[in-house]
Amino acid sequence: MRFIIISQDGSALNLGTDSISWWNLHGIGCRPVPNLSNDLLSPETAQRHVPVDGCLLNYEYIEVLHAAVHLFLAVSTILKLNYWKNILVFFFSTP
Repeated sequence: MRFIIISQDGSALNLGTDSISWWNLHGIGCRPVPNLSNDLLSPETAQRHVPVDGCLLNYEYIEVLHAAVHLFLAVSTILKLNYWKNILVFFFSTP
C-alpha cells in the first residue's frame, strides 16, 4: 500500500507543475523583496523564488479561507436549489 504524503514543499498540491500559489505574491499587503540573484534566472523561474515581506496573513491561511468561501457558496447553492425545487414540486404537482 502506498500513501501520498502532502507537504508544503511537495509537488502533490500543484500537480507537479512546480508553480507557486498566486496568493504568495499577491496577498494582502505583500511586497516582493528585491533579490539580485533572481536577475540571473529565467522570468518563470524567478517568479517562483521571489521572497515577500509585509503580508497581513500567510498565503496558506488565505488559501484555506478562499477554499472555505467556495465550499460555503457551493453548499448554500445546493441547499437553495433543493428548497426551490421542493416549492415548485409542491405548487405544480397534480392532486
